[in-house]
Amino acid sequence: MKVLWVVNTIFPYPASKLGMVAPCFGGWAHSLYSGINKGKKIDFCIVATYTGKEQKKYVDKNTVYYLIPNKKENKYNSKLRKYWKIIIEDFNPDIVHIHGTEYPKALPLIEEYPSLNYIVSIQGFLTSYSRVYNSNLEFSILLKNLTVRDFFKPKTGYLTSIDYKNRAKYEKRIIESINNVIGRTDWDRAEVLAINPNIHYYQGEENLRKCFYEGKWDINKINRHTIFFSQAQSIIKGFYLMIEALKIIKVKYPDVKVIVAGNNILDTSTIKGRLKRQSYTKYLQKLINKYDLKNNIIFTGFLSAEQYKEKLISCNVFVQASSVENSSNSLGEAMILAVPCVASNVGGTATMLVDKQEGFLYPYTEPELLAYYVEKFFDDDDLCKKMGANASRHAVTRHAWDNNAKVTIETYEDIIRRNKQVNE
Repeated sequence: MKVLWVVNTIFPYPASKLGMVAPCFGGWAHSLYSGINKGKKIDFCIVATYTGKEQKKYVDKNTVYYLIPNKKENKYNSKLRKYWKIIIEDFNPDIVHIHGTEYPKALPLIEEYPSLNYIVSIQGFLTSYSRVYNSNLEFSILLKNLTVRDFFKPKTGYLTSIDYKNRAKYEKRIIESINNVIGRTDWDRAEVLAINPNIHYYQGEENLRKCFYEGKWDINKINRHTIFFSQAQSIIKGFYLMIEALKIIKVKYPDVKVIVAGNNILDTSTIKGRLKRQSYTKYLQKLINKYDLKNNIIFTGFLSAEQYKEKLISCNVFVQASSVENSSNSLGEAMILAVPCVASNVGGTATMLVDKQEGFLYPYTEPELLAYYVEKFFDDDDLCKKMGANASRHAVTRHAWDNNAKVTIETYEDIIRRNKQVNE
């Protein structure tokens, strides 16, 4: 079977050929590829876009990698058709698997070759994301905190929400144009069927990064009163609401720390840091100063998957405060390691985590309830161990590496079989 993947991140092999570090995001896609490729039953062609000027091709064993030049990934670009023609004529796939609809790069492919066997993995929905991107943060707050960067690179706050709305029309065209999707939650199933009620929906879970299947969180080895937060830069992740909750938690637990994965987005000690500052990060800094939380928030800097895992299992609680998620891999990684979880009840999160059995869910606009649930975990070791163990059992099944690879292959085979029957 010959399978072509359209992905949003450059895989490690072509990244090494370009002399770049492979992106830390999208690790689930490489994990699924590794799981499927272990059986060596499939020839792969993996296509991503990049900011170069010419199309590149690399071959590694049974996998062909193509990099398509496309500097403005957010924009529809009909000129990509000439690159897709080269790829399709060269590889002649049995299945085209499009991972995510956030970017329209696959739309020229679908328009040029409408009869190919397509399937789309649903990551999120731009229409829904645009509605809640600002996470209940008032426009006036961002307006009061405008920075130089906001004028030169205005892709923050409400302008990002508008960008999502503009890109959503291409997402809609993709889903209307294909016959098959892979989803994971009640939320993404409902969103897909609202756009294309005739689409064939396959259930297919995602693999997590390999190292997260080894080891477990241990109450006896943690740093007490610490909270792990996976990403703070985007408004949609709700870090400002985490700060509001932290203000409450600190009253009872003055030593509380929030460990934030990634580089310090608040750092203005350098000229570069000051120039990169956005209205949202400026507002975060004001909140931190207002509540005297400077010593309660720690940014980790860039972390490898293994380093991320070690930081995660050293913390007392994992928090997701997003205004929307489909099936957060950060939450899945925390669950499989049995880290106690408090998560905003948005999108498909309730499909992933059972409230009050595997962790706590709360309305994302209520930081008071977030603080309350974090404190419940801080107060009760037995509760931490019980809910963490329940969550881990669920996640081990949901993110079962070999089974998910097997299900994906079976999905491909079923699509080919069904399409053959239609054409006979």
